[in-house]
Amino acid sequence: MRKLLVNCYQDVKASVVTNGEPGPLFDVHQSVRQGSVLGSWLYLVYINELLQTLENSRYGIAIQDIECASPTQADDIALVSLSPQNLQEMLTICGSYSRKWRFHFNTSKTKVMVFGESVNTGAKLSNIRQWGLLQSNLQEVDSHTHVGVQLNNKLRCNTQVDHACNKARRTLFSLIGYGVRPEGLSVLSASKLYMTVVVPGALYGCELWNVLSGSDLAKLERTHRQAAKLIQQLPQRTSTTASLAMLGWLPMEVLIDRRKLLFLGRLCRQDFSTTANRVLLCRLFQHQMQNTSKQLGFAQDIFRILRKYGLEDSLRSYLTGSEWPCKPLWKKTVARATQVYYTDSILSAESSKNVELFLDAHRDITKPHPAWLAMQTCHTGRPQLFFLARLCTVRGLGQSCEHCVTDTADLVQHLVTVCPHFVDIREYYWMVMVNEFPVEVSRLLFNLSDEDFMNTALGDVAKLDDNLAMAFLKLTARVWYALRNTTLIHYQ
Repeated sequence: MRKLLVNCYQDVKASVVTNGEPGPLFDVHQSVRQGSVLGSWLYLVYINELLQTLENSRYGIAIQDIECASPTQADDIALVSLSPQNLQEMLTICGSYSRKWRFHFNTSKTKVMVFGESVNTGAKLSNIRQWGLLQSNLQEVDSHTHVGVQLNNKLRCNTQVDHACNKARRTLFSLIGYGVRPEGLSVLSASKLYMTVVVPGALYGCELWNVLSGSDLAKLERTHRQAAKLIQQLPQRTSTTASLAMLGWLPMEVLIDRRKLLFLGRLCRQDFSTTANRVLLCRLFQHQMQNTSKQLGFAQDIFRILRKYGLEDSLRSYLTGSEWPCKPLWKKTVARATQVYYTDSILSAESSKNVELFLDAHRDITKPHPAWLAMQTCHTGRPQLFFLARLCTVRGLGQSCEHCVTDTADLVQHLVTVCPHFVDIREYYWMVMVNEFPVEVSRLLFNLSDEDFMNTALGDVAKLDDNLAMAFLKLTARVWYALRNTTLIHYQ
């Protein structure tokens, strides 16, 4: 094995590829190959002695009997101690180890954070305290990014939330060039890109966010809502429920809770001997015994979330000795619980007439609206389908009809069913219906009340066959496109 490793790293040469052309070769005298199979293992062997020395020094913190002095991810090492003196001793150990094995710490990226101090105390002591690593002085900061996660010494989430919102907006607008715009990809394709590229990047590390304040949640939901309206060409005044439900999206609060629940599953499925699992169990049992609302951290947060979605029994069984559900089962359980919670909360809340009518037409708010499904197979009628979706979101916004000067509580239904100005369009609509659809479908639709017909035409097509439903929505969008210049429907 030793000879194999020596041969892998003896007389190694490398070159830089520019515009597809390799440059001149140069000798590589240290480090391991980045991305190689053995690279990460060899690095762990190289750095393991330092981590053992830090743990055995007893200068770092411990949770009960669990040493947590130097949590490490790849080459990012965090030193955690309860006193300035002990932290400086740990820095000295790191400096000695680097001299011994001939490598350097990047002191420009190495920062010190002090938790638990008041603003005034921190301002006074930060000017006095000095932290040294080898011959360099380290800067003391209020916030820092560690392994991609922003940390704040006041344990607040406002910095992380602002960063998440800015990152989501930047990523979304960068995708416009790749087709996330009305003239580009279909709505469902753009939605897929948003949920697989934008959301994971923005919510990276949200599993460790503490309980979010109302203002923090409002910022996240506003960014989420604006993205939904941009993708669907919906006016800014569209209700939050409608803009998210048209795409089958869950609100940011539920998405964050879902990620925390999945993270809990990953921790609980780890072996009992791992540090992460031992720390988790310790914190969970501490919370059960103390049961204080002032406690912060993942344990307090996860108990609240489990109660919120009715999943306490899973953790209760695990803490009494049962195995945690496997990954696919837990993922399905979490998805089902969060969807049921969101649906029940929307249906039980007091809503405006506009939202009530929208929910009558689009009953399953966790799935995309049928208009967007029809767009997947319709390449020439996209403006009409966008307009049909807008009609679904503006129902119940009553006013006087500008064509027949009739006061109405639902202008969309009035224009489609009774307004004399559009009688020719209605006659043409039913003529096409009779000629192109089976007589059973025409009879079914004709016998519906005005309210039920509107709900069916705007998305509640469960009573129709899938192929007929898509054809019916395309016809409705094509014919009703004549309403697009009406003032209320054209609002921004």
